[in-house]
Amino acid sequence: MEIADYTPANILNALGLSAGAPVAPVGGWSALILLKPSFDPEVCLSIVTDRTGRARAEIRALSANLWMTSRTGEATEVFVSSIELEPASAAAVRELIDRPHPPREVLALDGMSFVVLFRDAARTAEHAAHLSADSGIATLLRELLPILLVGVRDQNCRSALRRVTRYVPSDAELKRPEFEVPHYVASVDITTEGWSPKQPKTFIVLLEALGCPHCSRSANRFRKLADNRLICLACARSFAVDPDVLVDGREEGEAAEDVAG
Repeated sequence: MEIADYTPANILNALGLSAGAPVAPVGGWSALILLKPSFDPEVCLSIVTDRTGRARAEIRALSANLWMTSRTGEATEVFVSSIELEPASAAAVRELIDRPHPPREVLALDGMSFVVLFRDAARTAEHAAHLSADSGIATLLRELLPILLVGVRDQNCRSALRRVTRYVPSDAELKRPEFEVPHYVASVDITTEGWSPKQPKTFIVLLEALGCPHCSRSANRFRKLADNRLICLACARSFAVDPDVLVDGREEGEAAEDVAG
């Protein structure tokens, strides 16, 4: 799979769904929320209501991240579970969809993006963005995901819901300055000769092996980020470490990476 093929339609197909929101009953409406976390399996929440306001939510989750498995050839499974949803929770979804979504520029290197699809007798609608760019969706997920976790019985779907919950930023995090794109970035002429937005990578070699909290693989060499977080070279995930661990480490540039490779 190429990056151009990693589309909502192909993800929904992998989840056993057709593109677009589910068909709504007469007098009702339906919505689909596709969650695409950077390092965990994709999850889709489908909500269907009837004319009386009665609602049902279906949760579908892949056993592994589709983009990553497309590179390794690993087969994926689909886990499915559904529950009755309180009318108030369904109404909150509908209210959010009907609300305007003013654009908000953010600088997001990873995290979770989403696609919301809606359908009723009068219209269809679609909204897609990064979660840190839409406080409304973030607020909805902070309220909706715990409700689904309580009701869902399938253990695989529960695990998937827990994983995506970790990607939902709090109100305080959304207000942090680092989420905002500096205004001066838009004025930079990226065609200027000799200028490149790419920053050189920095690697660090530790005196003692350190275990990655994500894949549990131990290593001495990691990529080092500006905020002193480390990226595991085995699974490409980042994690925070005690600054004291880095004191005696030896830093290397990208040239050393080429030699090591």
